[in-house]
Amino acid sequence: GDNYEWELSKENIQPLKHGRNIGSLLTALTVGEDHAKHQRNEQRKAMELDIMAYDGSDPLELWSRYIQWVEENYPQGGKESDLQMVLEQCLEKLRDSPQYQSDPRLLEIYLRYLDLTENNAEWYNQLYGAGYFHKLASFYIHWAETLEACSNFKEGTRIYMLGLQNKAEPLIKLEESFKHYQ
Repeated sequence: GDNYEWELSKENIQPLKHGRNIGSLLTALTVGEDHAKHQRNEQRKAMELDIMAYDGSDPLELWSRYIQWVEENYPQGGKESDLQMVLEQCLEKLRDSPQYQSDPRLLEIYLRYLDLTENNAEWYNQLYGAGYFHKLASFYIHWAETLEACSNFKEGTRIYMLGLQNKAEPLIKLEESFKHYQ
């Protein structure tokens, strides 16, 4: 009789014990996640402070690194990453810096921003009119693609011609893209 009862209670112990292990494992994982989140927030604050305190000649370098970091650390994007807001802050700070008018890093940031917002051709018109990115092939390529997306092929062709006329670099990239476009 005794033996049989022990068998029963043994059955009752194991699943419980097993359940506890999984429970603590989950707790550990969540703590790990919270810790990672906390670390991420700390890193983020530090980078933002660096940017605010920066007094050197190339603030765009810090912004570029920060934006890249945000993209890598918040692969899902979304609310938590605040990527759009970061891009907006960066563009607000740097868009009136003549030194960056032909800087591919600034163009990259504009293109990322346009990806997240209404990517309309008007943006490109304004940037071009303000003297930006005249020498960068990818500026014309993205501009023409935006027009192509609205079936404005004639205007797209005009933009390619404009880029070629301005000898945008790398020219070979622009020419190949134009061939493909035609």
